[in-house]
Amino acid sequence: MLVSVIMRTFNRACVVSRAIHSVLAQTYEDFELLVVDDASTDETVSIVQSYAEHDSRISVFTRSKNSRKQRPQAEPMNDGLRRCRGAYITHLDDDNVWHPDFLKVAVRALEQNEKMAVCYSDTCNHLSPTRLLKYISVDNRQFSFVGNLCFVAPHLSRFEPLKINATGFSYNDYIDTNEMVLRAEAMGKVGNRWIPHPKAQEISRSQGKEFLYRTHADMYLVERLVAKFGPQACQYVPGVLCHHVEHTHPRHLDPDFDPILDARAQGLE
Repeated sequence: MLVSVIMRTFNRACVVSRAIHSVLAQTYEDFELLVVDDASTDETVSIVQSYAEHDSRISVFTRSKNSRKQRPQAEPMNDGLRRCRGAYITHLDDDNVWHPDFLKVAVRALEQNEKMAVCYSDTCNHLSPTRLLKYISVDNRQFSFVGNLCFVAPHLSRFEPLKINATGFSYNDYIDTNEMVLRAEAMGKVGNRWIPHPKAQEISRSQGKEFLYRTHADMYLVERLVAKFGPQACQYVPGVLCHHVEHTHPRHLDPDFDPILDARAQGLE
């Protein structure tokens, strides 16, 4: 089954290659990578196009205006959604990395349970101490640590997965698009759109105020799927299969920096 991978990017020439490599390194190879450039002014487009020239699974779409200067409806995620051809849909940020088995594990879970509309895994956050303290100071969710690696509960198998029910979610719950894979058919039935959460500002009092218009859109997508198909529509798949990298950190800008190896070096299997 074809998986459509959407990658939004803007002025990330410094790290976008790492993200693309993590998609190309997937052990599940039946995918298309749709890169939506949000009017970059650096070398991002030429870098991505160089990959597309050598791999027919990669397509590049460029926007004439940056979405941050427009209304939320201009979100480049929706540009990608309109072009998806796969039975499954997922997304990877241009500064994040997947474990090589991310797609394989997710597709297997979806194929084994036809009632599942979306599955999600754990994410490891590679943050500098300064950045981490900034996050924690404005975020009331539970944090856990392995060495210098940070996880937002319920990450890691020793934590209880999110309890999803028909009444909704706690404001301290959060599932990120980078760690989820969706069934395209189910996505179509909830509008096939990535839109801001109607209670974004209220939620931000618990989770912080960064990127207000787009923060929480990920969780709102999950809530819409659960409201449409029931609690069984969203399932947790154990395992740290996604790595969030701080693209402004000098160490992470090193092209030889490998977040998966970094995690292993700090004791995370």
